[in-house]
Amino acid sequence: MSSFYIKKLSLSGNNVKTSSIEFTNNLNIVCGPSDTGKTYILECIDFIFGCDNKDFPLSKNTGYDIVNMEISTSCGPIFLKRNFEENNIYVESNNPQIESGKYSKTKSRLYIGDLFLKLMEINSPPKIIKNQNFERQSLSFRTFCIHFL
Repeated sequence: MSSFYIKKLSLSGNNVKTSSIEFTNNLNIVCGPSDTGKTYILECIDFIFGCDNKDFPLSKNTGYDIVNMEISTSCGPIFLKRNFEENNIYVESNNPQIESGKYSKTKSRLYIGDLFLKLMEINSPPKIIKNQNFERQSLSFRTFCIHFL
């Protein structure tokens, strides 16, 4: 199984200093006083994984307008970038398993949910139970994401 982890997460904008945090491939604990940005870290990760713009708590009024993420993989780094006002996630990949390009947060040829499943070596997502009526839906990365965030 290939390994990967979030190496760096940052917020940037035209007239503000870039704010970033780096992670290791081990356990990372983010701690600090109230109102210092811990929750924003999780919100930024969720945003770049495809959450709706309306659910993202930051706005351009902060001076920031782009979330960037670097993912370290055993086959090369992957860089993701998403503007606050866009639904697309731009991916630049040095990993031969992951195609570079403009990814959508909805089902399409380049779907951001598929990117993260491919990193977990799940190439054709299985159907999972959606509700008590046993309706089925495709497994997605966000299925996992909500349990960890």
